[in-house]
Amino acid sequence: MGKIDDEVSIYRPIKELYKAFRILNTELFNGELTEPAILIQYQGNRSRNIYGWCTEKKIWISQDKAIKKYEINITAEYLVRGLTEIIHTLIHEMVHLYCSENGIQDTSRGGSYHNKKFKAYAERVGLTVEFNKSYGWSQTSLTPLRKSWIESLDLDPEAFVLNRYSWGDEDEDEDKEQDDKPKKPKPVWCCPTCQDPKIKSKKKLNIICGDCMEKFIEIEEE
Repeated sequence: MGKIDDEVSIYRPIKELYKAFRILNTELFNGELTEPAILIQYQGNRSRNIYGWCTEKKIWISQDKAIKKYEINITAEYLVRGLTEIIHTLIHEMVHLYCSENGIQDTSRGGSYHNKKFKAYAERVGLTVEFNKSYGWSQTSLTPLRKSWIESLDLDPEAFVLNRYSWGDEDEDEDKEQDDKPKKPKPVWCCPTCQDPKIKSKKKLNIICGDCMEKFIEIEEE
């Protein structure tokens, strides 16, 4: 492989994420977090678009079971949002990691609904937190001070120049290179009370939840 290929390898952003984690852990979490496995992955068949996630359990384990690690993922489809937003996502997921390591229940509904405990710990590390009717205190943003601080860190913004396409599941012809464009996600519908199940459909649904007797609504994408 030539020099150019090395410069745009996937190893580069992963290395930068580990470097960022160590800085953030020291500066924002007093070095209390154990280092997780940090990955860049396709978001899979999730019903909504997400920028990253952190596992609630240690899912990496050595053969002798002496080493166990949580996992933080940065979503491959959203890897070109700029350095500050990538680090913003990493901080968000590190808050989840902190809560998991300290036995703090910060989410419910399979990890999608963020409660006030998450809000409190996110605000401690310089995030602004807003309420979303579907996902609780899940919408975070950087305070101007935190954004400026991230920009001052010795991190490489050029590491994040590649992202993965999100292919459609029915209309996309993968053999046609001229159609290599991310497909707009389908709207997501669910019961407004129990939030389950979530159904993707371009058509307006006229469905009533059998448990809650509530009509399905279109929910916001996070």
